Amino acid sequence: MFQDDRSSLVRVGLVDRVRELATVREQIGHGRAVTLTGVGGVGKTRLALRAAQELRVSFPDGTWFVRIDEIRHPALLAHGVTAAMGVVDQPGRSQADVLLDFLAGRKALLVLDGCEHLREAVGDLIGTLREGAPAVRFIATARQALALPSEYRLVVRPLPVPPEADCERMPFHPADLRRLAEIESVRLFAMRAAEAAPGFTLTAGNARQVARLCRRLDGIPFAIELAAVRMREMPLDEVLGRLRDRFAVLGAARPGLPRHQTLRTAIGWSHELCTPTERLLWARLSVFEGGFDADAVRAVCADERLPARDVSGLLAGLVDKSILYLGDHDDGMRYRLLDTVREYGLGWLRLLGEEQRMRRRHRDHFLEVARRIDRDWFGAHQFVLYRGLLADLGNFRAALAFEGVGEADRRAALELAAALWPLWIVRGLTREGRYHLERLLADEPPPGPERARARCHLAWVAFARADVEVASETAEAARVEALDHGDHLLALRARVIACVSVGTGGNLPSSLVAPRPAPDDARGADDADEACGAGDVRGAGGAEGVCCGDVAGGEGRGAGDGGKRGSRDVAREAALVLSGALDDVLAARAGRPDDLDPLLALGVIGLLLDRCGELDRAADLLVRAVELCAGHGDLWWWSHLDWILARVELRRDRPEEASGRARAALAVKLEFQDTMGAALQLEVLAAAAVALGGPVRAARLHGVAAAVLHTATTPGLSILALGDIHDEAERAARARLGDVAYERERDAGAVLDQEAAVAYALAPDMPES
Repeated sequence: MFQDDRSSLVRVGLVDRVRELATVREQIGHGRAVTLTGVGGVGKTRLALRAAQELRVSFPDGTWFVRIDEIRHPALLAHGVTAAMGVVDQPGRSQADVLLDFLAGRKALLVLDGCEHLREAVGDLIGTLREGAPAVRFIATARQALALPSEYRLVVRPLPVPPEADCERMPFHPADLRRLAEIESVRLFAMRAAEAAPGFTLTAGNARQVARLCRRLDGIPFAIELAAVRMREMPLDEVLGRLRDRFAVLGAARPGLPRHQTLRTAIGWSHELCTPTERLLWARLSVFEGGFDADAVRAVCADERLPARDVSGLLAGLVDKSILYLGDHDDGMRYRLLDTVREYGLGWLRLLGEEQRMRRRHRDHFLEVARRIDRDWFGAHQFVLYRGLLADLGNFRAALAFEGVGEADRRAALELAAALWPLWIVRGLTREGRYHLERLLADEPPPGPERARARCHLAWVAFARADVEVASETAEAARVEALDHGDHLLALRARVIACVSVGTGGNLPSSLVAPRPAPDDARGADDADEACGAGDVRGAGGAEGVCCGDVAGGEGRGAGDGGKRGSRDVAREAALVLSGALDDVLAARAGRPDDLDPLLALGVIGLLLDRCGELDRAADLLVRAVELCAGHGDLWWWSHLDWILARVELRRDRPEEASGRARAALAVKLEFQDTMGAALQLEVLAAAAVALGGPVRAARLHGVAAAVLHTATTPGLSILALGDIHDEAERAARARLGDVAYERERDAGAVLDQEAAVAYALAPDMPES
């Protein structure tokens, strides 16, 4: 018979866990004892009960559920098991022998729940029973494995949670809502909330809040159910808001085990099982957010109380007890604390009085990581650095959130925000980067290298967000301050940002115009040809090498004449100013553009030359810059350069060359998850497709690009680049197909899933009949 007074849990049932149930059935079928491990509240008991129910038909002699957690001493284990099974005591005989006699010859299943505090005793008892009653099978639940021969450990993980994008998505379209409703954590919350507050349903209006709640609770079923119960007494908004102290809002008791009365006691049960040094490490690990590796733990947490040599063993112990999860990452193994477990540890860290010290050590460690990424970014290991940057995104955010009290803390925070420019620019987190940089600069830090770099990168993210006026003004202030500190490369970067901002259509501020003589046309052309042919980058980068024509000619006569100049004249003047600045830097560096900033300048000069119609010069300059990037192993800026060059090749009536470069660059943009960069390449591919006789392909690529742009976070370049290419290609495709057919094909491209869209975009152009 099935002895179970946990029927309320059985009635509640599971949300999926299909694969886990199949694994339990398979391993039991192979004769193994199965131990379900995982953090408190993750659903180990429920999974064990459901598995036992499904297996009852295979065990005709009985299935028993035994609460090991209620047995507090090893010597009482066999007594507790026999009592739960209803086996009568036999005076003069040990309870283990009585139990063995009862089970001998039976085909039965025992579910032993909550074994962690009596691991060794439970292991010994199972070993004894397996020898004397070989047809008996066992499912155990514990925070760590029982170390049995032929034991199968199944880690019960939290339920899948919505992606972070769903926490910000507004509005929720029907397809998004249907997808969200199928995520297991959301399904569980919706079911329990409907029970607590009849009439509750998942809607487009509350979907974002539900997504946030499920992510905030890590997909832990117990926590989600406690939150849903709160819907009886408070609206969803209030439940979500009060989750800042999740142990308080989820403190309602429910029938069941003492350790499951509240979330705090559920996690506290695991805490009791840890050694003192494991508890100390757990508390200190609470300053990490997201994943982390053992080296980071040693750097942040180790000291005389917690020697670095002991860290590996302590981490293994916390993994074994299901406090930490260990997962494989591209760059090695990384650990992770669930937020709920981390918050519990943080409470202990505060009680220990170590929070400020540990947070500062955490900030200092990840500041050094950011410095290294900034320093080594331009090189062959760029993508490895980028993956590491994304892997530690949570930790960088936590480091930026640390509020120190002294001048050193303020400088460190400013330096960190500036050094993380690849997150803000490459990954496209421009809104977040601007927030941190503006917040820290508003604190009026004293002049210094940190302030100059922060201003420069604030200008960069402002440009990326299409705020060109702020970008150009802030960049010029950063340039002046960088020169005050002798940082000529940073000054060049600031000038690049100012000039590319001007290239979007603004006027060049008079403060940017250097008093340089206009070059002679013929000599400039000869120097450019000679420079590109001989590989003298200083010649190609200087004012004499890249600009042609009388800069003072055209519609206007300079920055200070008060007249409105045409966009070509503005672009030409910006190119001249930037090439002069590059020439000065290269002269100081013996003509070596062996850093990112000179190549940033070369690329922007090429873009500006394209804007003012100097296509051949732009192409020569950009080809050389691409070669230099390739020689250093850079991928990120190379993909930008190839996009600019593809634009130029389109305008030079070389669509095959443009398409090939855009496809190669698109593959890199996808690796960097650069949505705006990918959209730019797609627009070039669409324009090339029209020129190569493929209006259908062009229309579909326009649809793909529109879908990609819907998720882009860096609109700055779109102002500079998309309009002319897109509009010309769309007009040509519509002329070939007609409006109805064009829009049908464009819509077909817009609904392609990511894999199909990528395959379509990367396929070679084929003429259409």
